[in-house]
Amino acid sequence: MSEMLPDTATLGRRATKAASPARIRSYLLTPFAEAIRHRGIDAAPVLARHNLNPADLEDAYRRVPLSDFIAFCEEAADLVGDCALGLRLGAELRPDQLGSLNLMMTTSPTLGAALAAFSAWARAMQEGWTIQLAAGDIGADYIYRLDIPDASSARQDIEHSLANICGLIRLRMGMGWAPLEVHFEHGAKAQRRQYEAIFRAPVFFEQPVSKIVIRHADLDQKAARLNFALMPLIESHLRDVTEAMRGESGIAQDAALVIARCLGTRPVTVTVVARELGLSSRSLQRRLAEEGVSFRDLVKAQRRRVAETLLGHSKRGSLTSIAMSAGYADGAVLSRAFKSWTGSAPSGYAKQMRRVRTG
Repeated sequence: MSEMLPDTATLGRRATKAASPARIRSYLLTPFAEAIRHRGIDAAPVLARHNLNPADLEDAYRRVPLSDFIAFCEEAADLVGDCALGLRLGAELRPDQLGSLNLMMTTSPTLGAALAAFSAWARAMQEGWTIQLAAGDIGADYIYRLDIPDASSARQDIEHSLANICGLIRLRMGMGWAPLEVHFEHGAKAQRRQYEAIFRAPVFFEQPVSKIVIRHADLDQKAARLNFALMPLIESHLRDVTEAMRGESGIAQDAALVIARCLGTRPVTVTVVARELGLSSRSLQRRLAEEGVSFRDLVKAQRRRVAETLLGHSKRGSLTSIAMSAGYADGAVLSRAFKSWTGSAPSGYAKQMRRVRTG
């Protein structure tokens, strides 16, 4: 009998126990709508196709479904004829458009504290994402991840977000600052040099997670001037906004991100993941059980996500390398697992996805 494995979206719904879909602040669509208007296209009917309207962009507290937000951004890029629209707009985004979150970033005592604060309070702006600072092999990984099965369907949002985060860091560190590396889950559409010109760092595609890699020494960099009086006010405001949203992500979502980051680099065990989350193994398993998710299912779902992403967008990667990236010993093990998930072989799935990409 084929193994019935829930996809990552299903696990996310179990973990959050949310009755409504993830939502995002609608005014963040403004740069995409303006890009459409600058091409002489009326943005109103485009917004309407995604259950949105121009008035949504004028309300700083209005939230719209994340799925509609993502679909609008992707169509905007198609209409403008710029496959790197999100990347470009993210690099151009003004810090005032992030309001209190930008103040949190610029008034924290160190860059590490700023990024941690940004992660903790980012849900006041958007649901359905995870953003996390974690220790990596060559530097600290600042990971951005949407809770959707296929990251390539949200290329514009992901590139926009990482470019914007890089810009926010430069406000603290100076405009000459650059990360060590930048990784994207999806494949490249624009020229690689376009990405590297914005990030000023090597950029890698078809990776297990989307992230900016930051030097450890940069995290300890202190701000030149601090206004400590602002911090309690900012935290109080963001706390009120977050409380009003409620629907916080559960431990399963946090554990899934740790698992994804570990796949292909080290063994993924309950002990390793619990330690990353500051929990005992027993506490992690108990809290996962409370959310209706098992650790085993989380690992399988993340392996499936990585395998499908790499198979769907890789042009030349061998099955063995994809298997290792997904945490399997070799291609044969991955093939058996993949058939149990989808009923087809990895090679068949890869061919099907290539046909979809080429139209």
